[in-house]
Amino acid sequence: MKHKRLVIVSLVTLMVLVMVTIICSRWYSAEYSHPQSLGLVNGGFSECGSNPNCVSSQTTQKKKYIAPLNTHDTEELAWLMLSKVVGEMPQAILITEYERYRHYQFTSPLMGFIDDVELLFDPTKKQVQVKSASRVGKSDMGANRSRVELLRERLEAAMSGDETI
Repeated sequence: MKHKRLVIVSLVTLMVLVMVTIICSRWYSAEYSHPQSLGLVNGGFSECGSNPNCVSSQTTQKKKYIAPLNTHDTEELAWLMLSKVVGEMPQAILITEYERYRHYQFTSPLMGFIDDVELLFDPTKKQVQVKSASRVGKSDMGANRSRVELLRERLEAAMSGDETI
């Protein structure tokens, strides 16, 4: 009987600790993780930092490089398709919108961590330059790269008319 009671108390304690951790991380992320190095610098994105939680099509760091999104369309059509595709992704909010630039914020469902996605249309190449970076933490376990690849996949499907993805 004592053993069973000890197990129950241990499980309840563990559940309380997990809940406190989740609540504190969401509060910390919302209160103290202000975006750093967002926006355009000399017509392009700022460089990714030293942590491995960023990917960019404009970085000089090989491990953080990701190819830009190809559109082959007019700027207006590209933005319409991108807006639709990003709008269908979970926890995405449009924060800033300029003529050729968009800044979206993604929030992870459980812990509430915030990632920033920046998009910049390049009319000469008919491409969208992309940068996705986590605000806090060192590693993102590949979340930013996965998000950009999912965005690429869904954009290509939307452009081809195959939106079953």
